[in-house]
Amino acid sequence: MKKSLLVAALAPVLALAVPAFASTTTANASTLLAPAVEGRWFADYDEAVKVAKEEGKDLLVDFTGSDWCGWCIKLHDEVFDHDEWITEASKSYVFVALDFPNGAEAKALVPNPERNEELKKELGVRGFPTIFLMGTDGVPYAQTGYQKGGPAAYLKHMSEIAASGKKAMVASVRVADAFTSAEDGDAKWAAWDDLVTAFNEMDSGSPFVSSLVEHVRWGF
Repeated sequence: MKKSLLVAALAPVLALAVPAFASTTTANASTLLAPAVEGRWFADYDEAVKVAKEEGKDLLVDFTGSDWCGWCIKLHDEVFDHDEWITEASKSYVFVALDFPNGAEAKALVPNPERNEELKKELGVRGFPTIFLMGTDGVPYAQTGYQKGGPAAYLKHMSEIAASGKKAMVASVRVADAFTSAEDGDAKWAAWDDLVTAFNEMDSGSPFVSSLVEHVRWGF
């Protein structure tokens, strides 16, 4: 298991003794722990939600296989372990690494594997790495995975999918509410037309597509 990923898994425990953005007392420890501590990587989702609420931030949730998933390791090496990405992304997000390792050593560092599995099923995660950008209400507004190009390119990608995702979230709530509250007749069909238009404008990977499917089917 790579040191950077091991550190990410240990960060929630170490954060109790080492405040975020602070140096450790030992030079070697400082070098090893700085990215994880400064990046605020949590292994416990529910603890991360509390911190995100306190800080007024969203969550970046990384479903990863730290000791076996090549693309997960590559994403951390190329993006998540870089100060450029950590500094900028941590302005808006609290980071969560939900690990699904194979080895006994890595498994021992996962604080709540049952909760991780529950979240994996709830969010429909089918592969690794899967990255969600989401509010503290647990509703994702964007989903992605490995992207090549390094920290700067990933930050740009995150900004783009966050913007389009939040737009889709607002649109999905608006058209769904209008449709469900409309009376039968012309008003219902007009609301359905608006709903279908919003549905067709959404990216196929949008987490809000599934929330509108049943309403779309009504018209057929």
